[in-house]
Amino acid sequence: MLMQRLFHFGGAAIRWGSVLAMLAFLGTASGASLQDFGYQSMNVNGKLAIGQRPLLLIVANFAGETDSAGNPEPMVHDAAYYDDLVFNLSRYPSVNGYFKAVSNGRFSWTRAGVVQLNLPASAHDATWPGPPHVHDAPYTSNLVYQAMASGQFNFKAFDANGDGHITQDELGILVVGNDFTGCRFAGGAVASPDGSYDWGQGSSYVALDRDTDSAFVVMCEEFEETLGCVDLYGDLDYDTTLTPQGAPICGTDCFYIYYLDPWQRMCLGWSQPRILPLPAGGVVTLSAVQAGDPAAPVILYDPAHGTGEFWMLEYRTPTSPNGGGYDANVAGYASTDTNGLAVWHIQQSSGHTLMTTVSNNITLGRQPADWNEGPPNLKWGASTLWGSDSVTPVLTWQNNDPTAATPAPTRTHLHVRPFAAGDGSITVEVLTDGDVWVDFGWKGAQNGTEANPFDSLAQGLSALPYGDASHIFIKAGKSPAPIAINQPAILEAVGGTVVIGR
Repeated sequence: MLMQRLFHFGGAAIRWGSVLAMLAFLGTASGASLQDFGYQSMNVNGKLAIGQRPLLLIVANFAGETDSAGNPEPMVHDAAYYDDLVFNLSRYPSVNGYFKAVSNGRFSWTRAGVVQLNLPASAHDATWPGPPHVHDAPYTSNLVYQAMASGQFNFKAFDANGDGHITQDELGILVVGNDFTGCRFAGGAVASPDGSYDWGQGSSYVALDRDTDSAFVVMCEEFEETLGCVDLYGDLDYDTTLTPQGAPICGTDCFYIYYLDPWQRMCLGWSQPRILPLPAGGVVTLSAVQAGDPAAPVILYDPAHGTGEFWMLEYRTPTSPNGGGYDANVAGYASTDTNGLAVWHIQQSSGHTLMTTVSNNITLGRQPADWNEGPPNLKWGASTLWGSDSVTPVLTWQNNDPTAATPAPTRTHLHVRPFAAGDGSITVEVLTDGDVWVDFGWKGAQNGTEANPFDSLAQGLSALPYGDASHIFIKAGKSPAPIAINQPAILEAVGGTVVIGR
């Protein structure tokens, strides 16, 4: 709704606010492209995880496996159970259903096959020489080799170009067993027993899930990493129940589920956020992640600060109009604030890898710079969300300083407009305070500063940031033109009376 008034004031400030139409921000309107923020930067052998990709499931039972108390610890379920858990899209939850939902329908796995292995105690992770991660390659490559040697699966059928090399983008591998959890590197290509082909040339990462003590979300987390995703919890166990790449929780058969964080979804090419420059401010509407809208998230950045550091806004709820879906346990450890705005703060290199930052909350705790900043004080790595009618403090930057956050060059805070739990969308005001000067009699260069003011109120309003404390300082004078004001503003006369609209 636009409202029109005549103004006649002197020596006083008048605050004006009106009901605003929703503003849409396109990814190219700001001068920065999505690629500048990392869009589609995660790939395997140069190929994006878009469309469908074949998956081999290996179910591996290791003889002699025991728990921490020395008790026997065989597989919890048989191969048929894990076959259904991974591939059955009509089942909820399923690994394939999770990837289809989190990718906004842009990516899923096809069932290449299932191999059942019964391995001796000598093949256990702990029996390979060297410390953990040093023996990743022989341990993992042996699992792939044993699947080849079993004769249960035709690897050659997935050599798409017939060159004798089956690459990870031609065939992904997930291992579920009773021995170890992790995203493990096979050390390069794994040659077949007869030497006629190999798997993993160029990239040879395998996701392993220990079925005796891992949650469903851990299986998804490790598998995401074969596509290029990275752990976010660092030394500080950040972002629990806001992204699988945060601190893991729960044990066997625990089906806690929640979406991947928006920066990594963007880097995979699964979402295309809108871009809003912070100096302008504005109003954005965010759909719940379950809606499957690739453009739902919003990037906030300052062109003067560059694209190496920015925020991403998204709406998370376990009770959307589309149901809880794969966000059914979002913010699951929080007693309150399980519906609302997530404010992700990202700092990345020019090559779109995350910076590692020293927390100013916990001494010497190192943390990848992709974390949610939650209430009440934009706390780093919080698992809580900004709820209905909440207002954040001013957003602060790292400024490439690894020891502390510093005030932003533009003072911006966020207001989540009132909403009901489970609404399909929320509206967020991005409030950036700024000053603009106007002098109706000015004849010189114009940029809105006191020294070079605009000569019309319309220009001043056009340049004014959207903020609840933004000022237009108007030097004494008259303008006969009526003016429509459709944004919050404080109009202040300077040096005498100002007459507008008559």
